Amino acid sequence: VKGKSNYLREMYGIAEDKHIAIHLGGMNDWFSCIEIAEVFSRIPDWVLFFQGNHNKEYLKRFDQVISGEKAKNIIVSRTFYDQLDSLDRVMMSADLGIAWYNNISKNFTHTGRSSGKIAAYMRFGLPTIAKKYPSMVDAIEDTGAGFCVDEYDEIEEAVKKIQGNIKFFSENALREYE
Repeated sequence: VKGKSNYLREMYGIAEDKHIAIHLGGMNDWFSCIEIAEVFSRIPDWVLFFQGNHNKEYLKRFDQVISGEKAKNIIVSRTFYDQLDSLDRVMMSADLGIAWYNNISKNFTHTGRSSGKIAAYMRFGLPTIAKKYPSMVDAIEDTGAGFCVDEYDEIEEAVKKIQGNIKFFSENALREYE
C-alpha cells in the first residue's frame, strides 16, 4: 500500500511539518508504552499515536505520567477498530511504526517475521523501530526496513536516522512485505 492519507492529521489537527509514529496493539506493560512515550515527548518534530485495545489500569498510569510531562505530541486513540481494514486510513497516515516487545516470553523475543504488527507496518511502507532480538534484527534491520535497539534512549537516534532517509527505509519495508 503506497498511498498516503491525511486522516490522522485532520482528525487530531497534526501540522504538516510533523511526522507521525504509530504504536499498534494497545497499551500494556509488555510494550513499554510509558517509556516510549517519554522518549517521543522529547522529539519535537514527531507525534506518537497509540492505537489498540488498551489495558485500563495501565492507561490510567500512562495518562498520569504523560500529563506530568506535559507532552503535547502523544495521542492515545480511544477508538477501537474491530475490522483490520478500518485501520488502513490510520496506517496510511503514519510515517514510522514502533514494535517494542519486552522479554516476557519466547513468543515476544522470537516474534520477528511472525508479528502481525510488523507485517502491518511493512504493508504500508512504514519503517519500524523495535527492541533488539535476533528475530527482530532478521525481520527489520537486516532488510533495511528500520532499526532495532537495546535501550529506550537509542530510539531517538534511530528515529533521526530513519527521518534522514525515510524513502529508502519505506521502500525496503514495502519490498520486505511483498
